Amino acid sequence: MNQCKQCGATLPEDSNICLQCGTKNPAPKSDSDDLPQPELDFLKPALAGGALLGVLSAIPYVRAVNVVCCAWVLAGGALASFLLNKQRPGGLKYGDGAIVGVFAGLMGAIIGGIVSIPVRLLENTAARFALVEQQMSSLPPNFPPFLKDMILDAARPGINFTLLLVGLVFGLVLNSIFATAGGALMVAILNRKKTD
Repeated sequence: MNQCKQCGATLPEDSNICLQCGTKNPAPKSDSDDLPQPELDFLKPALAGGALLGVLSAIPYVRAVNVVCCAWVLAGGALASFLLNKQRPGGLKYGDGAIVGVFAGLMGAIIGGIVSIPVRLLENTAARFALVEQQMSSLPPNFPPFLKDMILDAARPGINFTLLLVGLVFGLVLNSIFATAGGALMVAILNRKKTD
């Protein structure tokens, strides 16, 4: 029960203006304002978002969706942020979504690198290499030789650890950036739903 600070009269519930003297009083404090917010566990949501973006970004044909603004990466960051929101419904800040997005992007790059090893072993066959080699022979003579060699190395059967390492570094950087955006966008969507 709240009382007027001027005349001491009892204020009606959810009111901050005294009906006796008209004085404006501070709004009553609710018990939920004093409760500490629960600590957020970023690891599980980031692993789930990273697994989504890593696996889907490594599967042939499915990974083509990343051409549209890195859609799988954005989705991985958004999923991580959505799962983080389950721990503190409606209480996420943009920074929380960005942090879980960064972690999801980093984990997604690592998971994607691991998943891409067997995918490349299945994808880079001798028949495919022969086809790529045939197409390279039909290129104009002024085509840069280093680029031709790089394409042939990428199509060669087996695993090229240099390309794998370069892909991992690029994945760590790009996935972190786009998954951060996906995490922050999901917080904006969730906060908008909260105000509606």
